[in-house]
Amino acid sequence: MKRISIFLLALALTAALAGSALGVGGTEDDPAVSLSYLEQVFTPELEAVWQRAVYGGLGGVYRDQLQTVTETAAAVRLAAQEASASVPRRASGVLVLKQGDLLVALPGCRVTVKNGVLTAENDALVNITAGQAVATGGQLAAQTLYMAGGDAALEVQSATCEVTVSGVCRLDPSEATDYGSMAAALDAMGLFQGTGTGYVLENTANRAQGLVMFLRLLGLEDEALAYTGDCPFTDVPADHWARPYVAYAYREGLTTGTSATAFSPDRAITCQHYLTFLLRALGYDEGTDFTYASALDDGADLDLFSAEEIAALSSGTFYRYRMVYLSYYALFGVDQASGQLLMNRLTADGVLTQEALAEGLVTVAGRRIG
Repeated sequence: MKRISIFLLALALTAALAGSALGVGGTEDDPAVSLSYLEQVFTPELEAVWQRAVYGGLGGVYRDQLQTVTETAAAVRLAAQEASASVPRRASGVLVLKQGDLLVALPGCRVTVKNGVLTAENDALVNITAGQAVATGGQLAAQTLYMAGGDAALEVQSATCEVTVSGVCRLDPSEATDYGSMAAALDAMGLFQGTGTGYVLENTANRAQGLVMFLRLLGLEDEALAYTGDCPFTDVPADHWARPYVAYAYREGLTTGTSATAFSPDRAITCQHYLTFLLRALGYDEGTDFTYASALDDGADLDLFSAEEIAALSSGTFYRYRMVYLSYYALFGVDQASGQLLMNRLTADGVLTQEALAEGLVTVAGRRIG
């Protein structure tokens, strides 16, 4: 009966709340119904469902229903953004945008690209550093200050784009997969961090970053950070940021180097390698449930990801945004030892608080790949 009630509530929320979101107006101070409406009306309803499905420790039984409800939240958040697309708002800080998003900077608004590709759709933007207008179709250079002379339309061409904005702007969101909101969700949960210059989601994921994410999903980050033992790898010296993680993981038999004395922390990691980490984190038996050689197919066969998702994420360079996507949806996987969802286990082990989990889950907007 509970399974049915949760599923029906998800459908009811989709119909009732999505329709309401589109009907709510906004102002410059509260343009998106995304703040007052979602926080005061939508989020409490969802948290009541999560209390039963997640915090109650119901494990894999409610996995599909929980995903349905969470994706409902994402759809409503996107609907709220679409409803506020014509409403100017004052922004000060970093926006993490997605492919196809159209940012319209109003006169005087300043824009700096931190990471990703943003192009001018008209000639109303001025490169302050060079003292010249940006031509229509021109790409904004990273770490360069621009100012809108008129209503400057800027479109995201890359999967993600981090932009520092100061001034009044409008955002017309696309329906592309919102990797940035997933990064923000994992950040809220304490499972993902930037590099000091932002999330840099368009950068290639490397071996050190993949290992750190693996340890966080195992709930072992605190133990790793407290480890002060020896490290056999000369390319991970004492002052390297990943030194305690690598040394601890090596001691625990969780990783090996690329040679007896090298870990190659900056070497690119592949989707296959990272998915292997995730399968291990979920407690699947390597050699029985999956193998490294077949990890991509195994991830789909074990119903963690669809074949379409695996194909999209494993094609070409494995960027940080792809690592974020896999990590976020791995939280809905079932931990083989406890029978709980991975997010349940991390909460039970004290790695996540209930509040941080709920805050993260309501952050995501848009849809999954496919």
